[in-house]
Amino acid sequence: MALNLYKAITKAYPEWLEWEPETVLYTLEIDGETVTADKVLAVQTIAVNSNKVTRNSFVFEKVVVALCNGFPIMESYDKPHVEELTYAVPVIQSIVAEVHGISKDEVKFSGDVPEYVAAIGKDQGWVVLTTPLSFAQEMLSNIKKVPGPIKDEYREINEKVSKAPKKYLDSERADILRYVGAYLYNPDAKA
Repeated sequence: MALNLYKAITKAYPEWLEWEPETVLYTLEIDGETVTADKVLAVQTIAVNSNKVTRNSFVFEKVVVALCNGFPIMESYDKPHVEELTYAVPVIQSIVAEVHGISKDEVKFSGDVPEYVAAIGKDQGWVVLTTPLSFAQEMLSNIKKVPGPIKDEYREINEKVSKAPKKYLDSERADILRYVGAYLYNPDAKA
């Protein structure tokens, strides 16, 4: 949805990336719809400040929260869940790739973003992060010492679930369902 939002606004208003946030919201007539307003401003932030979003954990966090239909609070930290990160990282990569005319694979996360994502993974009990968050796996492995066989089992679970998450919806294993939830999470999905 966010990439389509970027494309639609850019087609209608090619100069919108140069506008102040108030001008964006006024021009697009977004009044009172905070989720939509925050998402539009997050998309603009990704397009205009790609380096900040991919390198600064505070900016990254606020964009992730907005893309997941949350309400970013600028005065405090509001750690997203791994499921939200798994959804938002490919969205960010898609928009950055579209804006800069590169492939999604060329969009890298650096600065303190990998450490931030690893810390979230550690706090939430993840051993092996989902594939979109692989840029933070080495950092997580460094701060969360887990024996090789256990880590290998989680890598195997991640690998098979990432390819066909719906296939594992009926699993009785909580560790498998955790990955299923992360891969299927979509704040824009219709019930």
